[in-house]
Amino acid sequence: MRLKIAWQDLSRKPIQNILAVIIGGVAIALAIAVLLISASVQQGMVDAAMPFDMIVGAKGSPTQLILNTIFLTDTPIGNIPASVREDLATDDRVERVIPFAFGDNYQGYRVVGTRPELFEIRVSPSKPPVFQLAEGSFFTEAEGHHHDHDDHDDQDHQDHLDAQGPDHQDESPAAAEGHDHHDHVGHDHDEEGSFPVVLGSEVAQKTGLKLGDSFFTTHGLAHQSAESDQHQHAMEVVGILRPMNLPYDKGIFTSLEALWEAHGTRDGEVTALMVTPANYGGLMEMYQEINQDSRAQAALPGAVMGDLFNILGMSADILRAISWIVLAMALIALAISLNWSAVNRTRDNAILRVLGAGRNDILTIVVLQGLVIAVGASLLGLALGHLCAWGVARYIKTTTAIYSPAAFVAEEIWLILVAIGLSLVLSLIPAIRSYRADVVEDLALK
Repeated sequence: MRLKIAWQDLSRKPIQNILAVIIGGVAIALAIAVLLISASVQQGMVDAAMPFDMIVGAKGSPTQLILNTIFLTDTPIGNIPASVREDLATDDRVERVIPFAFGDNYQGYRVVGTRPELFEIRVSPSKPPVFQLAEGSFFTEAEGHHHDHDDHDDQDHQDHLDAQGPDHQDESPAAAEGHDHHDHVGHDHDEEGSFPVVLGSEVAQKTGLKLGDSFFTTHGLAHQSAESDQHQHAMEVVGILRPMNLPYDKGIFTSLEALWEAHGTRDGEVTALMVTPANYGGLMEMYQEINQDSRAQAALPGAVMGDLFNILGMSADILRAISWIVLAMALIALAISLNWSAVNRTRDNAILRVLGAGRNDILTIVVLQGLVIAVGASLLGLALGHLCAWGVARYIKTTTAIYSPAAFVAEEIWLILVAIGLSLVLSLIPAIRSYRADVVEDLALK
């Protein structure tokens, strides 16, 4: 009965009370969105960096090194000499060294020159490989070397096919040498020879490339249309990866030899190295030794992530402070709304008193009005907050391929409880006023 009276009273001024719910809902939504987005970005970055123990690259900013190697963003610092890779490959403290080379793109998606061992990395020995195929197969070490033989050999072979007639035109250089080439022997190769590539899921989706398709990459890391920057060696799609919700969904993976051949270099330089230690006891030793060496620097993804989280945390703190300010304004608006409602109900409350309602009944009705508005604002805030966080997470995935939407964080419960609690406290102000009201005086009001 009390709740029904409270609801009827709120219904008399719908615009006023709906505005109170909207203002409160927006404030709660902003606070929840900040919590969810912060948790989402941090978890996404942790997931992306998880398979990497240490990254070695040219001297410069470790953050820049991590961003361009793991997140495929920012500009590479430079290359490191082949001697660094050779020293690490023969170090007993190292289990595996995987090189990375950057410098080309296709429609803005970066080409990553590497070794097939990259496709074997795992977050932990008990987990499956991070890279899983949706179609086709990975390129192999043999294929990488096969495709960077002398270009004249390919042309001589094509001339031989031309002489044999059209029945032999479909035979590719790879087929002539007896290679299976992942069931793509029949696909055309350009006269200069082509290199096998594996596409990240987003690359395949956005570019429309399919198994067996060939394309030409462009020099540089940004999408350029100048034909003079286009390389003459075609890339042939031999595999397409499953979505990983990692930055590598935006990568185009090929052999180191492909990039070296495209750039006309054989110096063995690479942009970065992923180093997996044989045991973690020697990891810090190598980290210190490499950073003391003038040839390269070592970066620990965990440490760099910590620095980035501090920066993100400061931004989140600012947004959180803004959300609390908005929430305080919403609570003030709620208090004003309830106070005016109590003033307008002064005579009605007096009549209820005459009909037998006690002071506690009147106090409860006013408090229930505040509770209804607070619960409505909380539900609206939850819905808007999660919707906003989902939208931002999708945008971040589009721009960075980091995607780990937080479905729920524990802080949401505390935020809702605090908002409802403060609303009840503020509703006590008009409730106590109504509780102390004099029935005779209030009945005299018109």
